[in-house]
Amino acid sequence: MLSIKEKIELNKITYDKLHSELKSLSTFNNVYFIYLGFIGAYFFQIVSHILSIDYNSLSNIDLTIYLFFSFAFVLVLFSLTNFLNLIIPRYSAYDLLPKEYYSELYEDIHFWIKDNSLSRDAKHETKEEYLLTLERANEINFELIKAKKDYRYFSLIFALLSLLPYLITIIIYSVNHE
Repeated sequence: MLSIKEKIELNKITYDKLHSELKSLSTFNNVYFIYLGFIGAYFFQIVSHILSIDYNSLSNIDLTIYLFFSFAFVLVLFSLTNFLNLIIPRYSAYDLLPKEYYSELYEDIHFWIKDNSLSRDAKHETKEEYLLTLERANEINFELIKAKKDYRYFSLIFALLSLLPYLITIIIYSVNHE
């Protein structure tokens, strides 16, 4: 069985790893901005073309552009929604400052023990409470990382899925509007 000190150290190591992993999730942002730049390169030209289509005399090429662009646009929206969920700041748990741990928390526990006439060691109880705080912080951060990884995964999947119909739209548009 691990001592309280060993448990605290193990939780601090886990805490540091989780925070490093949270920071590393933002490296995906650059790739996504490149993707958005690619999408934006032809977006307004294709949208203006689609808005100028006479739907009473719709050609097969215009219909193809409209359908592929609509499908790609829906996938881009799904991807963008997941990406925004990825980059929107969420609550992550932080470790206590040493002052909070050594003085404020210790004093609170010391007075609680004294007020309730308990025969417990305030230092030991402070360590126990700090261990619980670290464990809760690790649980919160683990769930946050799990959610952000899911957002990153689905953002990437929808981005990749949108590329094929978008490329087809660009090719058809470029060939027929030169």
